[in-house]
Amino acid sequence: PSNVETKLAAGAHYELLEQVGAGSTATVWRARRGDVLVALKVAHDPSCAAALANEAVHAFVAQSPQLPSLVALGTVVVDGAVGRVDDTRVGAAFIATTWHPGEPLQRSPIAPAAVVVAEHVATALAALHDVGLAHGDVKPANIVWDGERAALIDLGLAGPAYNSVLTGGT
Repeated sequence: PSNVETKLAAGAHYELLEQVGAGSTATVWRARRGDVLVALKVAHDPSCAAALANEAVHAFVAQSPQLPSLVALGTVVVDGAVGRVDDTRVGAAFIATTWHPGEPLQRSPIAPAAVVVAEHVATALAALHDVGLAHGDVKPANIVWDGERAALIDLGLAGPAYNSVLTGGT
């Protein structure tokens, strides 16, 4: 949907460029607002709003160049329409985070740069741990690599690092 303009809370307009993923709680789009690229995550249904709110808090408090930063959050309104428009649900919660270019590791041959990737992912995890959070879902699909820099994305399962029960695995 290259020409779909989505109006979000507070008058923010995002152009959906391509769907880049979908998980248990949301669909993720590479989107643009003006000259700024973002990862726009739109909840599948109202029951997923709390998970996105948690992810927004995690993206706000854990600061690192190897983690997504919170850009915006709110509720989707698609040009006043009611119903579904290109998989974007009217009234659904959304978060926008910084876009990290690159390919998920499962699609990127990075053997010569494995040490750099490991260092950057460790830095991202340390930033989360410094604020008491665990990522909860470290896997190749949540690590992007642009040839020089790796970033750990998707804070959807992040939670307290020192909890006796974690939501995810890392």
